[in-house]
Amino acid sequence: MEENPDTSWSANHEGYCGGIEAGILTDIFVRNFLDLHPYYVKPAHFHEQRHFYHAKLEANRAPAIQIPLFVLFLRRAPVQDPVLDTHVSTPIVASSPLMDCISTYASMRVDPQTFAQSADEVGLVWVEPVPELITGDIKKYAITNGVVPSRVAGYWYGDSAPPSPDEKIIYEVHGGAFVFGDASPVSYLGNAGLCKEMLRHNQEFSKAFQIEYRLSQGPPLPHENPFPAALIDAVAGYHYLVKVMGYKPSNILLMGESAGGGLAISLVRYLITYVPSLPPPAAVLLMAPFVDGSTTHSGPESSFTMNMRSDFIHPFFTGYCLRALLGALPLSEADTNPWLSPVSGYLQETSGWFAGFPPTFLIFGEAELIRDANRTLAERMGADMGERFTYLEILDATHIFMNFTWHEPERTEGLKQVAKWLSVTM
Repeated sequence: MEENPDTSWSANHEGYCGGIEAGILTDIFVRNFLDLHPYYVKPAHFHEQRHFYHAKLEANRAPAIQIPLFVLFLRRAPVQDPVLDTHVSTPIVASSPLMDCISTYASMRVDPQTFAQSADEVGLVWVEPVPELITGDIKKYAITNGVVPSRVAGYWYGDSAPPSPDEKIIYEVHGGAFVFGDASPVSYLGNAGLCKEMLRHNQEFSKAFQIEYRLSQGPPLPHENPFPAALIDAVAGYHYLVKVMGYKPSNILLMGESAGGGLAISLVRYLITYVPSLPPPAAVLLMAPFVDGSTTHSGPESSFTMNMRSDFIHPFFTGYCLRALLGALPLSEADTNPWLSPVSGYLQETSGWFAGFPPTFLIFGEAELIRDANRTLAERMGADMGERFTYLEILDATHIFMNFTWHEPERTEGLKQVAKWLSVTM
């Protein structure tokens, strides 16, 4: 991010969503936000910039400053106990402070029916389920968790012309820890803007499609859409692109960030293993994918601890997201199930999971919590894929930095490097 505070948080960019003017917040709310501010500055500049924002807000409440709305509701764990543990055994109760986050996740879901009257304008379509394609391990997990294929929404971005035979497109799978986020034009995580930026930087691609996969929910709320609901929907989305719309797999870039990146990995593995009628896409772009639900990448010297003040995703590792995703499956699945944690240190077999993958580009930030898990992913993908695998670690970049218009210059650098890779890959 740029060191000039006046420009690093600019919200007046196409694709920026989920902002709220700091000037309308109460003093207490603003001060609570500033306590979260270390998630958004480079460690070397934390104290200097925090002082700047305190002064600016005190002077004029900074009505032009906007911040990502979801950040205001995320509670930070005590700094003196920074080691993250997704296997906390304490039951989640309604009185827990975590309920603030859980309620926020639920309230931030965007119902596609919101756009029913403007479907053509926003690119909204409906994707039919493909139960005949769900088999093997995934079918067994679906039965255990009571998950059935369902009709879901999707959104198109870019050129609105009908598909042509050799047209290149992007299939994007959004992030959000499997419990929030969406594919709509008003996504809190800026996915619509990311799609538009990818199309702008890679003009050989005419369109991007995002699947509105079902989101998980768990105790203390009723269970909804646990694993493998999102993967089943991602399969349906890919079937829609290839079999319904007629796009060639050789012209599709599969792209996913955070939870969506992990989902993209599972989708490719599933297609290769179980669906020979649907060849995998031509290439895969992974942006800081979530690939380890176990605790094997935590510890006092890990990025989970060292990057506590330079990333914002700590609240997603309190245990709720994992329990919501697992449903009726035991917590041990997060340790030993490669569909959920392909880089877990508890896996008995660490080779072969990425065999047969198309050319893949992995990009993540040096300043993010899951940096170490992504480094392990780079090692394992490299071992299985050889020269078909490329990765880049961006200095001073936090989680999914390419989604955020204020995360410069890292965001633009990442987009340029991805475009360079795509120019010789597809």
